[in-house]
Amino acid sequence: MPALQLPCTIYQTQHRFNDHSADDMKYGDLTERQLRKEFDLDDVSDVVNPWTCEEVSIFSAFNRSRPKKPEIAKLLYLRAFRIWFVLQRWDNLGFKPFFTNMQASITISGEK
Repeated sequence: MPALQLPCTIYQTQHRFNDHSADDMKYGDLTERQLRKEFDLDDVSDVVNPWTCEEVSIFSAFNRSRPKKPEIAKLLYLRAFRIWFVLQRWDNLGFKPFFTNMQASITISGEK
């Protein structure tokens, strides 16, 4: 068997990158009612209310006691997913999908 000649194409997508006319790049297929009722996405951001575009206090998610690390991590990861989902799917925003892979790195530091 002959050696592989580099560079070589192993895989090529069916559509060009950012081809917004491709059927897999459609957006805005869910209404606000569907996002709220079927997916329970009332609280997607602790900074901005996406339904009214009003700023929300960043401290509203916590009570007066100091939050524990697992509580913070749960809120941050869940909110990151919710924001991505709403931006990609809500018909009134009209954003096209802008990424398919998602990764979050959160550093928690402080003193005891």
